[in-house]
Amino acid sequence: MKAASISKYGAPLDVVECVDVADLGEPGAGRVVVRMALAPINPADLLTIKGDYARDVEFPFIPGTEGVGRVEAVGEGVAAVEVGDLVVPMPRGTWQERLLVRENLLIKVPAGGPLRQLAMLKVNPATADGLLSEFGPLEAGDWVMQNVANGGVGQCVVQLAADIDVKTVNIVRRGDAVDPLLALGANVVLVDDLSDPARLKAAVHEAIGDAHIKLGFDAIAGPASGAMAAALGDGAELVVYGTQGQAPVQLDGRRLFQNGLALRGFWLTAWYRATPLDKIGSVLNRLAGKVAAGTLRSEVEAVYPLAQAGEAAAHADRPGRSGKILIALDPETAG
Repeated sequence: MKAASISKYGAPLDVVECVDVADLGEPGAGRVVVRMALAPINPADLLTIKGDYARDVEFPFIPGTEGVGRVEAVGEGVAAVEVGDLVVPMPRGTWQERLLVRENLLIKVPAGGPLRQLAMLKVNPATADGLLSEFGPLEAGDWVMQNVANGGVGQCVVQLAADIDVKTVNIVRRGDAVDPLLALGANVVLVDDLSDPARLKAAVHEAIGDAHIKLGFDAIAGPASGAMAAALGDGAELVVYGTQGQAPVQLDGRRLFQNGLALRGFWLTAWYRATPLDKIGSVLNRLAGKVAAGTLRSEVEAVYPLAQAGEAAAHADRPGRSGKILIALDPETAG
């Protein structure tokens, strides 16, 4: 059996290798063998490969935070899934041809759903859903603002917000990202590098007037947090869920006590740890339904075979991409 593995930390092209690993054999009681079809490359995967993630790993290590596959074999007593079912596994280590998973750690998804989109279900859509549902609360007509709006999470925020009639102000750094976001349902898209809080505040005011922005979603941190905070309404919440700027949050402290700004954080890993499995299943099934219906999607830039996992990870690590990079673990079913 083949897998993408690392035996040390380093640059993706230097350390990610396609290797032979032991076959799984027959599943035991309550266990399921999943033949993986596709797995995306997420920022958490790249940080783990480089040794910069929140937790250390033991080598050799198989990366992969999510993916989609089909049930190949079931052990005694398994009733929730059967051979041929399309499933999203909850455990990590998805960059391999097959996974051995406990029955209760599989999310069954619509059989006819688009594989590439379902492979990305567990991270970006779930993050976007958490941002919109765990804070606020939001009501129809409310405004939210986000940076990195053209990223995978940002695209999902736009679509999920539109579903509940919540309006979005979206900040991007490139002009070519504007039209695709508007096509997804974005209300306002602004091109700004978030280096000047006063400039962003003025641009937001020009776009939406005196409308109150209730939530801000920050994937960058650093000085970008200060720019976002300046443009939010009084009593708003700024939710930091990423640190792409590789710097601590920087903002004018007066926003906290003069404007009532609340600084919050959201980490999907912590949400998964703290949330009961039945609720996780309910959330992911709801999102899978939207994916299957074609109302929730993310752009895919390229799909690489497993043998080129190192090249795939290096591609995912490059700035300026227009979509996600996926690894095809089973070319026959990857689509």
